Amino acid sequence: MRVFHIALLAATILACLIAPALAVDEISGVFEISENGKIVGAERFSISFESNGQIVTESQGTLKEGDSETKDFTRLVMRNLNGPIHSYQREVAIQALPQALGATYGNSELLIEVQQGTQKREKRLQVTPSTMIVDVGVWHHLHLLIQRYSHRVGGEQQFSVAIPSELRLAEPVTLKHLAWEAVSLKNGFFMAHKYFLNRGDVGMIIWADKNGQILKIESPMQGFIAERVKYEGERAAEANPVKIISSDLLYEDVELKTPAGKYSGVLTKPRGLVGRIPALVFLSDSGLQDRDGNSPSANINVGTGLMLDQISKAGFAVLRMDDRGTGDSEGDIARNFLSVQIQDAEALLDYLKTRPDIDASRLALIGLGEGANVAIMTAAKRNDIVSLVLLAPCDTPLSDLAIEQVKNRVQFEQNANPAAWEKSPVVTVLRLAKEKPDLNYTVIGGRPVYLNYYREMMAMTPVDDLKKTTAKILHVQGGLDLQVFPKHADGFRKALSGNSRYTFRLFDKLNHFFEPSKGTIGEYADPTAATDPAFVTYVSDWLKANL
Repeated sequence: MRVFHIALLAATILACLIAPALAVDEISGVFEISENGKIVGAERFSISFESNGQIVTESQGTLKEGDSETKDFTRLVMRNLNGPIHSYQREVAIQALPQALGATYGNSELLIEVQQGTQKREKRLQVTPSTMIVDVGVWHHLHLLIQRYSHRVGGEQQFSVAIPSELRLAEPVTLKHLAWEAVSLKNGFFMAHKYFLNRGDVGMIIWADKNGQILKIESPMQGFIAERVKYEGERAAEANPVKIISSDLLYEDVELKTPAGKYSGVLTKPRGLVGRIPALVFLSDSGLQDRDGNSPSANINVGTGLMLDQISKAGFAVLRMDDRGTGDSEGDIARNFLSVQIQDAEALLDYLKTRPDIDASRLALIGLGEGANVAIMTAAKRNDIVSLVLLAPCDTPLSDLAIEQVKNRVQFEQNANPAAWEKSPVVTVLRLAKEKPDLNYTVIGGRPVYLNYYREMMAMTPVDDLKKTTAKILHVQGGLDLQVFPKHADGFRKALSGNSRYTFRLFDKLNHFFEPSKGTIGEYADPTAATDPAFVTYVSDWLKANL
């Protein structure tokens, strides 16, 4: 039992209610920047709060991508914290090729001028005096949003933000306070306010101390982390990832030896349920998650552990694993080919059939995103799978979806060259995989790439494979999914129209993780987001009737 002393509880509540005050004349320091766990750069910054209210920020940064290094200098001047912007300059040198940007405010316009070599561009944005500049790749600018946030008002607050380097205004940016909690830095654990920032296209988790000094910024969808170096403040006990434990379930650790190495996870069963019970194997989405849905590259939980616990409580054993290369499972995500994932799925099914508490005649696969497509390919090979639950599968090869996602991003960035998608790392890899059939390994952007993974993606035939299975099929799609777009349900629906074994359901207000959504990518990183209960009830009820 936890015992809270009244004085400690009162102090904690008070800390959460007091807004970060401008108790300092300057905030300065260094952010170390990492991408997917690898250090790629740094940003040295200073923010001066002048006696006349004026704010001046400056930064010098470096960022490495493969063999190239970008050097970055910025300077922002604001009349005061509430605006308006006075001036902004940014100078970027990519492989010694300079680019310069300047922005000035006047007559409700932000004039942005960009010079690259002999080429000049300009754009005028209609703004308000309170519009702030939070430029892409400039981490210390986020301090100004934190300083402007009112803890006295609380909740989700909206700000007008310009992104000069992309020559655009952001969608209305929202910032909400989540908690006063421990955050992990390299030199220890510290107490901090935790916020969630939704910029529309990007979601970030930000930790800042009582003075509004940012300690850590995580951009989970991009894999970036900016962490304050050598910070000293109020120390805290260790922060732990989300651990899924329900008193209504029994949890049993599972470890299998497979050709790809040790494969570890957990089996859940309802307490008090006796005899042989039906069982589900969960196949996770692309990227790294552990058995509870924690992403090791950023401090977020994608919600699959809680969702599967709710389904397990409905009367099912559920087996969910640590992805290869995370948790207690061995392996390398770069070599976790689709064929390896299929082998792992079959090994899990075969394992369940050996257990005396599992009804081997009532086995199901449930997969999300890429995991749904792996479930389809696995079911096409076997006749012992009674039911398939496919959450946001793609009706085309995943290589086509990857290109579509890149194009969609380029279209969103209004200043981007429409053909820029052709130079993206994903497209480059797919081109190599197709044009150089004897090449199995390369390095792109400093990362190892095994091309057979992408060749397997290109060879996928999802619709044809789903037609081969004898299982009952539940296909569920979120109407606001920005990863597997809703149109990618169409191929399955057309091919299986009239098939009594196939059920399709669209939840039009849910996103890729079947959470209530406003239709922005950024909200995927919101740690307070939760799977929609109506969705979980629908899936559980379908399984009760069909497994």
